Amino acid sequence: MYIWQQTNTPTLQLSWIALLLFFAVSPIQAHGYEWPSGDRYEGSFDEQNRPSGRGLYTFANGDRYVGEYQAGLFHGEGKMTYADGRAYEGSWSEGKKVQGRYRYANGQVYEGAFDEHGDYTGIGIYTFPSGQRYEGEYQAGLYHGMGTLTYAGGGEFKGIWSEGKKVKGRYSHANGQVYEGAFDAQGRRTGMGIYTFPSGQKYEGEYKNGKYDGYGELTLANGETYEGNWSEGKKTHGRYTYPNGQMYDGDFDPQGRRSGIGIYTFPSGQRYEGQYKAGKYHGYGVLTYSDGQRDAGQWREGIRVLGQ
Repeated sequence: MYIWQQTNTPTLQLSWIALLLFFAVSPIQAHGYEWPSGDRYEGSFDEQNRPSGRGLYTFANGDRYVGEYQAGLFHGEGKMTYADGRAYEGSWSEGKKVQGRYRYANGQVYEGAFDEHGDYTGIGIYTFPSGQRYEGEYQAGLYHGMGTLTYAGGGEFKGIWSEGKKVKGRYSHANGQVYEGAFDAQGRRTGMGIYTFPSGQKYEGEYKNGKYDGYGELTLANGETYEGNWSEGKKTHGRYTYPNGQMYDGDFDPQGRRSGIGIYTFPSGQRYEGQYKAGKYHGYGVLTYSDGQRDAGQWREGIRVLGQ
């Protein structure tokens, strides 16, 4: 027994020394710790040797976090500075961003909330170095819900967004033109909408692919109006009224000229009903004068063809 004690005593003594040395450099006792990977932590630890309270974590790649910890994770207020120039400062929960300010190396800045995947969510503000700015709702990192996008050139869209795309709202151009209505997936005017110009010109009606298409009314600054059908931004069939009381009901060609069958009336009572081509009486038509006389027959480029 004595021999066992003698032969084992040095071993026991060395074990205790090693244990004391372990606690001497243990994270519980020490204020810093460096991993083989090159990552280093400076701060306090909890009883499970996990970073806790306030601390500084420097990653081998140059990223740096300073702030609060809980159970070894970023938790509370803290700032993360990335080696590539990005930085986030704000609230954390279990290692994930919650609410704060995220600055990109190119100068773009987001201020708001983040979801569990780190995407923008809820209410936020995104600014660009150019002066462009979005303020409103987000979902999964995209404009979603009510929001206002102000462009660097002075234009603005205020309305509803879905997955980063405009849906319906008011788009004000820097030149004073304003559109109120719906947009398609490509951001073009669609469905019902109203477009106004600073001159007083106004269109109210249907759109498709960003153009007047369907039924709509166009009022020009000089008082002329057109109400009727459109196709790809061009008049097809409807009523065109002039400020002097003259009025045309009928078809139009792709150049916007009277074409096909139409009726043109004058305030005096004079009236033409018949065929048109390139904006002129052409083909068969009946011209009724204000005194009741009628001239029926063939016309060519606005001139009555005698004998026909």
